[in-house]
Amino acid sequence: MKKPDRIKPVPGLDNNPADDGMVFGKSHPYITKAYPGAEKATANILRKELSEWAKQNLPNVKVGKMDAKRFEVDTPGKDYKTVINRNFYEEVASKYKDSPLYAERLFYVRHAHELFPKASYKGSEKPEDHKDATSFEVYEYKIDGKTLVFKCRINREGSFLYYMRIL
Repeated sequence: MKKPDRIKPVPGLDNNPADDGMVFGKSHPYITKAYPGAEKATANILRKELSEWAKQNLPNVKVGKMDAKRFEVDTPGKDYKTVINRNFYEEVASKYKDSPLYAERLFYVRHAHELFPKASYKGSEKPEDHKDATSFEVYEYKIDGKTLVFKCRINREGSFLYYMRIL
């Protein structure tokens, strides 16, 4: 018995959103025939969505006598926690808005509290323009054939997830 021929996916729907976080692939007419400025408009929408997500999903944590909205997650290979707060989400969302990986980066950033604890320590860097930081620690996590690079800013108050990029 002959197997049926595979139906070729329609351009733009040839990806798997579960794998890459993109509803429409790069070959979709929404991308290939987009009006000038569409990427910037999309980046603004995605940035606002991430900000709203952070407001709604960061847990309230007691810090001394005050409440703070943040995740406190295990630091890979260390015996202390790393803080993930709104500054992290805002920092990642503000950089490289014109990058073709922008939407994908914001997808992974929403899961940083789950992904970062699984990362591997790669080393530390000296801070150049951050007077309050004593160092930056670099971690990597491989997912979906990509490498996520996390940077933590270390200062006298602790470890704070500062940035994430995709290699």
